[in-house]
Amino acid sequence: MTVPASDVFREPKRFIPLPTEGGGGSLVGNSYISKWAQCPRAWFNSFYRPFEGSQGVRPRYVSEHLLKGGTFHEGIAELYLSGCRDGEDTGEWNLDQAIGVLESHHKRNESQYEESTLYETDLNLTRSMLTAYYSEFGLGGPSQDYPTIRTLHDGEGLPLVERDFSVDLGYGGYVYTCRADLLILHHGYPKVMEHKTSAPGLWAQKRVASIQFDSQFTGEIFVLKALFPHEILEGALVNVVIKGGKTKIALRESTTRSDEDLRHFRLSTIHILQQIDEAVHKFNQALIEGNDIEWAMSLYFPDHGERTQACDNYGGCEFRSLCRSKNRIDRVLPTFRPRTRAEVVESRENPF
Repeated sequence: MTVPASDVFREPKRFIPLPTEGGGGSLVGNSYISKWAQCPRAWFNSFYRPFEGSQGVRPRYVSEHLLKGGTFHEGIAELYLSGCRDGEDTGEWNLDQAIGVLESHHKRNESQYEESTLYETDLNLTRSMLTAYYSEFGLGGPSQDYPTIRTLHDGEGLPLVERDFSVDLGYGGYVYTCRADLLILHHGYPKVMEHKTSAPGLWAQKRVASIQFDSQFTGEIFVLKALFPHEILEGALVNVVIKGGKTKIALRESTTRSDEDLRHFRLSTIHILQQIDEAVHKFNQALIEGNDIEWAMSLYFPDHGERTQACDNYGGCEFRSLCRSKNRIDRVLPTFRPRTRAEVVESRENPF
């Protein structure tokens, strides 16, 4: 879907993230756009701050919440894949196969844990979550998915699980990309299904309630409707899996978007990209003129986190120490590491 740029969208010197290595990334995606909307300062630190020959910084260690969510996500993706054979979803999941993938992924990330004791704790938790999910939604379970929910396959008979999809935004060569957890038939209607993890109780209920105005799902529906115009895509089914849930393993809710919602989504995405382009252009010009990085950052990448509450959401912004130590930046910055080339463009929302 390519829409010719109009005079409304005149381009300043544009900034496009570097190409990803190994596939799976986004040129521009939900977390890349949303990070700017929440706080341009956080966006700068995450994607553009010059540091040790790279662009963007990351904490030396990854939040255990993200690591735990990523481990479970790999396991549940394999669970749905394991039921797909010869171009069809059989519903016959292989729990041992899925747990094997979960364990391998977790092992690869062991060095990312700042507290080694949490490594085993999280491994045991995610294994038990996947086992409980299998017992609840697998064949013979009280809420079995199949055949109400069936994984869709592409024209070559390959399951549509963990696939990247992208659409030209019609502005400046930008391409909006999403990674769908899986495409399904739900009661006979095509949907995208997304897995999320949440703490139990009120947290899980809030997460489910938030999906009606969640830009990740709007973006996915925008891309998929553009790529598959002849399919009647019935929105997204969000699967919120509860960490340590006993009475409830998962909460599920569907969400849709109108054509007008999708039109506004495209326009608002382009508007944010224009802001990024302009800020990056002015920042680079300030450096060429001999100005200091921190001074130029303060002019063109304002701190909005206090106003949007991004400083404390979801356990707190990973760059809070940089903002709190403006006069000691040279001491605090070494506690971060440069982002890898692939991480710079990992602009899709973390899938957990």
